[in-house]
Amino acid sequence: MTIDPLLPWLTAINSLIALGSFIYAWLTARAKGNTEKLAAIEKIMIEHDRRIQEIEGELRHLPDKDSVVDLKISMAKVEGAMSALTERLSGMGATVTRIDDYLRTRGED
Repeated sequence: MTIDPLLPWLTAINSLIALGSFIYAWLTARAKGNTEKLAAIEKIMIEHDRRIQEIEGELRHLPDKDSVVDLKISMAKVEGAMSALTERLSGMGATVTRIDDYLRTRGED
């Protein structure tokens, strides 16, 4: 038996196999590029997720707006008390200065 009658079929099968190999290589090459891009995007997403978690952790420790308002009110009260104390101390300082002057001048006599 000769191979001559099968030769056109073998050539067609060989061409189909070559075409299939080309298409497979072309598709997998594109998939490899996409895989690399997805890996890079995944790294970026992991970094962003870590940063967001860090920020959320810090925000839990910060006071809310009501606490800030309460702090402002408390600071205003402390400021008022300090100003009243400063007035009293300045009056007391003047008295102490007068007593000191009196004692110094009396000691000279």
